Amino acid sequence: MDHQKPFDKLDDLAGLREESLYVEDEGEGKEGGSKAPEPPPLPKDAKSWDFRHGKMPEEVMVINDEAGEAHLEVQQDRSTAFVVPPKSYLKFDLKLPANGGQHINDYTLTMDVKIDSYPKESIALYQANFANKQTEGEAYISKTGGVGIFGEYGVREAWMKEKKWTRIVITMGGGWGGSRQMTTYVNGKVCSTINKGVFQTPDGRFAVSTDSIFLFASTNESFAPGLLIKYFEFRPHAMSTDAVKQSSQLNRIFSFWEIEKEQAEQKMFEHMSLQSLYKRPPPIWIHPAFLGEFGDAFLEGTGLDGGSVPPSLAVFSLTLDRALQEQKSFLNDFEHADLQHLDAINELFKDAKALGRKFALAVKGGAQLIHFLRGFTKQVKSIKEGEFMIIPGGVNDHSMMYILERVAAESFRFVLVNTDPLRGLSYHPSSVHRPPKIMYKTCLALDDVPMRRVYDDAFWAFLFKLVVYQAKQNTPEKIYDYLLPFLTGKPLEESLVAIKDDPAIDWRSPQRGSTAYYRCVLDSFYYLLRRKGLSVTKAKQAGFVLRAQMVTLIDNDLRFVPSLSGSDIRLIKMAC
Repeated sequence: MDHQKPFDKLDDLAGLREESLYVEDEGEGKEGGSKAPEPPPLPKDAKSWDFRHGKMPEEVMVINDEAGEAHLEVQQDRSTAFVVPPKSYLKFDLKLPANGGQHINDYTLTMDVKIDSYPKESIALYQANFANKQTEGEAYISKTGGVGIFGEYGVREAWMKEKKWTRIVITMGGGWGGSRQMTTYVNGKVCSTINKGVFQTPDGRFAVSTDSIFLFASTNESFAPGLLIKYFEFRPHAMSTDAVKQSSQLNRIFSFWEIEKEQAEQKMFEHMSLQSLYKRPPPIWIHPAFLGEFGDAFLEGTGLDGGSVPPSLAVFSLTLDRALQEQKSFLNDFEHADLQHLDAINELFKDAKALGRKFALAVKGGAQLIHFLRGFTKQVKSIKEGEFMIIPGGVNDHSMMYILERVAAESFRFVLVNTDPLRGLSYHPSSVHRPPKIMYKTCLALDDVPMRRVYDDAFWAFLFKLVVYQAKQNTPEKIYDYLLPFLTGKPLEESLVAIKDDPAIDWRSPQRGSTAYYRCVLDSFYYLLRRKGLSVTKAKQAGFVLRAQMVTLIDNDLRFVPSLSGSDIRLIKMAC
């Protein structure tokens, strides 16, 4: 489990990057703060094991770790946590008196754990009497983050989160007349309450041995995928809900300083450049759109390239909109008509951003695709003469863009934008007039497309199916050899001859990394500028304005992020 975030890790790109905010209860807070409240002392009959201080607590045994992968690992707050590898489990010596019979029938377990991802099936949390009666587990973390057993995993408001330290409390107790129950808590909230007949038998399956208790053990190895633990506590009585909440308040893993830090983080989010797009906005420099704009020549083979069109459209639209407001000094030599065209294109990308959100849902398939197609075809039929529509698309995980232009009452221009030389760009005109570079016309335009073909629902269904229902047999050739000739009713080669000298389609450099998700958006922008009549110089100038705005967004976010990692600095340097 890698708790660093090196430059070559994809999780550095996540728009929703999660960071552990845990701060030790014993430590001092930020400068000028006061010490967090001391936790209440444990009852004399309770026992605890703390892994946070850089050494293994006594009376703990690691079992089934033949590869020697179990170890203490330093965390972000400089405390330590114990890594429990897959298929391994822990034995804790109790040596406590029985209650309610020959075993410990009433008890409370408290554990502070973290999982890197939700389990594919479940994670077994404990075995009550593993030495004598082995089971798959007496309680589980479900694949949705709930905590419980017998199919009862609590309310979603209390489910634990991935990559976050979580306090789980499990109580077993109650009267023997049928009122005994298991109650689980997550970070002080009641998660599940379970009342089963099996709980009503003294010294039954759920009674804990007086000698020891086993955490994360299961007879089903798939229920032991591994996790991290910082603290474990056993009390030989069932704590009340109020007592659990009070204990969680005074001694919880989300400490006094955690609350302050979360509040500071929320304040930071409110000022980040992408706050209108995400609940937890990342700094602009780790968004895939930024990497597509500045890093195409540097990211090949690093694992950082790759993404999808909808989030790129969202960031591109936001950046362009703000650039036209904040970078006006770079547009002083633009005439009124040029600015008018820029504003019109800006509105096109706002519409494309909205369509991209719907497209992201359609990619899930089924009813979502049908719903998307109904709304989409209505939008296509609403395009008036002289208007454009930007449409996301592609083949499997390869991104392309389509641009529709209604050039006359009964005909359209259809433009396919593809920037990947390994996935279909060989169908486009190419040139070596700037050796050693091979340049391409990344935009392929079809003129005189009849309205009836553009309004054909089957065409769009087949086109989007290549993205939604991904398969090996889906290739760019299906678009170039079948779907594009369908639009014009003639071979693709004949259509290419007709647009050979199109003034709106310039020679462009293809992508180098896997950045089609952004480069096809950028080349769509450049095509629209040229199609609207802007010169090559002004089209490139508009691209520079876009970059200047992204640098301005960097400047904004630098004011609010608390610190920079080495990978942050390297990413920023690509733009500056």
